[in-house]
Amino acid sequence: MAPTLTSRSILRRQSTSRNLLCAFLCLALFSPKTFALNFSVECRDRVYSILNGSGDPYGNLTEEDLDRNKWIYEGHVRNLNDEVRYNRSIYIAITLEGCKNLCHSPIEWYLTQNPPTQSFNIAANWILPILALVACLPFDSLHRRAPGSRWHDGRILTTLKAILNWLGSPPTSLTATLWNIYQIRQCKYYTFSSAGSHDQANRRLEYSKATSYYILSCINQFELPSDVKEREDFVRVLTYGLFKPLKNQPNGGQGQITETGRQAVLYTRELREALAFQLRMYRRRGTYPAGINICVFLGAFATSVSLAFADVLGEYTTAHSLALGLLVGWLPVLVMFCIVDRNPISGIRNRVLIQRWLWNVEAVKLWEDARRKGQFPNPEPEVDWWNPAKQRRRSQQGRSSQSTRQPKNIRIVSAFRLGDFIGQGRKMGYHGLTSAFLSSVYDDSGRQRNSNPDIADSTIDHLASTFHRPFAWWLCALVSLSLVWLEIIMALLVSYMTPTVGLSCRSGAYLCYGVLTTITWLVSCIFKTPNQGVRVFCHLFNALAVGVLGFILFAQFTGVFNNCACKCGMGGYMSFQDAAFYEKYFQVRKYWLIGALVGGLLPVACFVVSGVWLRQLKGLWQASEQMEVSWELTEWRAEMGTPTGAGTVQGAGQGARQGAGHDSGLDERTRIEADMSWLT
Repeated sequence: MAPTLTSRSILRRQSTSRNLLCAFLCLALFSPKTFALNFSVECRDRVYSILNGSGDPYGNLTEEDLDRNKWIYEGHVRNLNDEVRYNRSIYIAITLEGCKNLCHSPIEWYLTQNPPTQSFNIAANWILPILALVACLPFDSLHRRAPGSRWHDGRILTTLKAILNWLGSPPTSLTATLWNIYQIRQCKYYTFSSAGSHDQANRRLEYSKATSYYILSCINQFELPSDVKEREDFVRVLTYGLFKPLKNQPNGGQGQITETGRQAVLYTRELREALAFQLRMYRRRGTYPAGINICVFLGAFATSVSLAFADVLGEYTTAHSLALGLLVGWLPVLVMFCIVDRNPISGIRNRVLIQRWLWNVEAVKLWEDARRKGQFPNPEPEVDWWNPAKQRRRSQQGRSSQSTRQPKNIRIVSAFRLGDFIGQGRKMGYHGLTSAFLSSVYDDSGRQRNSNPDIADSTIDHLASTFHRPFAWWLCALVSLSLVWLEIIMALLVSYMTPTVGLSCRSGAYLCYGVLTTITWLVSCIFKTPNQGVRVFCHLFNALAVGVLGFILFAQFTGVFNNCACKCGMGGYMSFQDAAFYEKYFQVRKYWLIGALVGGLLPVACFVVSGVWLRQLKGLWQASEQMEVSWELTEWRAEMGTPTGAGTVQGAGQGARQGAGHDSGLDERTRIEADMSWLT
């Protein structure tokens, strides 16, 4: 039975000095002490024994000593039921100074328990599922750093920077991921005949458009050339390589297609189909294992919720486990959306293939231009296809704006250099190549397809803008910030409203983590293309945020927060009551229920949304190494509702079979195969 305190004034408030929370924690961790009592049994029994007049089992203190030193808290108790507020005999609390002297500033380590059941439960229910989710993040393969590259571009340091971005600023990473998913969905939308009219209304173009737009979405995940002139040339060549295969007639659909135009279309189709197949093959699999890890985390969260509300509201420490799960509730959301915006198995290999493809596309483009203008000597030269020797020679010479004409071939002195793979928020900055292209395909009315030069010019103008970003990007940024902060606020609610009510070590650490994660997001909203100095600044804050998150996990596992400073918090007092008391007189069930429902339903809803998006978009990247390309085209037509027998030429090569599906004017007699040595 709790003791009575008849000699005290009920309404008397104690004026205690409140130092900073971090100072409390340092004092609690490092202050010398002769012995310490755990809060749950020994210290509570000591206080109750002194107040009941049974004596001090651990010293010579009396009730008068407690009154004289003002170690018993009699001030205002936040959120305490009125039934108890004026009958303080059933609610005993001690001040911070009282805790230091009566309990000797203990740290109630979970690991020192015999057995350490609490630590094992936290590790099994939370630490391991969180680590499993972190392992599902889209890591790159740890290749050796390329010769001549900068020291901080090694795979290990690049992976560390990606981890800092993912865990240190989840709003920024989630913004980049959602924005790229939005662009992929735009690619799928413009694949269908319902998006636009005229040539866009031809359903037989759907597979070809899907192939071009998928390549575009993959290139969007790499840094573009930094040089302005090289970037402009890059956009023009990319436009030609993606949209030339869609052209049935030259000059935007005017006039009869020439023999040169037929051959250029077939060349670009062959090259495009080969690249698309490779990119689809290199797209990372493992969707189901990642989904299983997400289900494990959601199961751990459901277990924590059931324990929190079991019988008499569970144990007091269960609320802290629930808050920890809510704090990292954004992590399964990020993993789920990264499954939709999947990274390649090897970003370096994809970059190499794309650069070689651009070389060959530019070779075809200049070959067509020169042949149409009659600039060939006799005999006619061949297309200057890529090979390793040319690549090495051009890399040493650098990029030139002029081409050199030789008797037997056309010299192409272009060697486009893409930057690093930056998908899923690996690197700060706005990346909207896909959005710029799709915004430039049609005229202002959205009905007539522009010519290739017009598409390239409009795309260059969009990319050259210093500040402008589409409204959809800002919407993705706000949604990402809301998703992360909603989970953090729910964790704050559970921790803040669990007695002692108010800001304490746990809730303060949650708030600190949330603020640190938002700094990089704010910087990304201000700078469209941040320089190296801004990125270093953001990496520092991301590192601090990861450090805070790591300390929270460490404290939850070891029990570091079980000390006088953290239990008293900013309120300056602590009590010894159990969870049943808090449920009856502090209504903690209401706040725990709000946090569990809101914080738990959010990942479930995102899981459903990501599953729907994955099913809708998988047609863009579906491929199988056991399947011929013509079979893939047949499956696409079956899924899209197009007759499966339409337009496949028996006996034709890969590019001709697919080209015939949407251009009956291009048959096997006019087909010339492109050189495919660049795939090796």
